[in-house]
Amino acid sequence: MIKRHMTYLGSAHPDASDPPGVRELNSRVSDGLQVDLLWSDRKGRAWVAVADSRTGAEFTVPVRAGDSPLDVFYHPYAYAASHGVDTMPTPAGPESDTALAA
Repeated sequence: MIKRHMTYLGSAHPDASDPPGVRELNSRVSDGLQVDLLWSDRKGRAWVAVADSRTGAEFTVPVRAGDSPLDVFYHPYAYAASHGVDTMPTPAGPESDTALAA
């Protein structure tokens, strides 16, 4: 799940759209890039969700054992590359609908 925010509500502020047990630990927005550091109480793990409004790219990066959550938060593209996470935008429009149906 990729979360998008209209306003920053503060660290660890619960949001009605969050699944139960998921908390936002930190969030930042800069030049169309929304980055959220999220924590799941139920699963006991953290991840970073990224949404780039300029390119349409949306992806998540897990915070793995040995990773610093804040490092992943501040450098999500570097960690995505090292973890093999696809950061390319998914095609939108009629062409992508046809490709998905095939």
